[in-house]
Amino acid sequence: TTMSANRRWTAMRKDELPLEQLIESYQLYNRAVGKSASTVAWYGVRLGLFGRFLGDEATLEDLTVEAARAYIVHLQD
Repeated sequence: TTMSANRRWTAMRKDELPLEQLIESYQLYNRAVGKSASTVAWYGVRLGLFGRFLGDEATLEDLTVEAARAYIVHLQD
C-alpha cells in the first residue's frame, strides 16, 4: 500500500493541490512532530489568512514569491 501511495504521490500534479488541503496536511505534520498546540494553531491562523488573501480556489501553483510579496504589502497597508 505504501509503495502504491508513493507512486501516486510521485505521479500526482502537486501544483493543482488545493491550498486548504496543504494547510491541513501541514497542521497534521506539525502535530505529528510534536509542535505545541499553540504553535500549530498559530501557523493555522496565519496560513489561513494568507489562503483567504489568495482566494478560495488557491492551489500550490499560486504560492509564488510574487504572491508572498503582495501579501506582505497588503499587511503593511
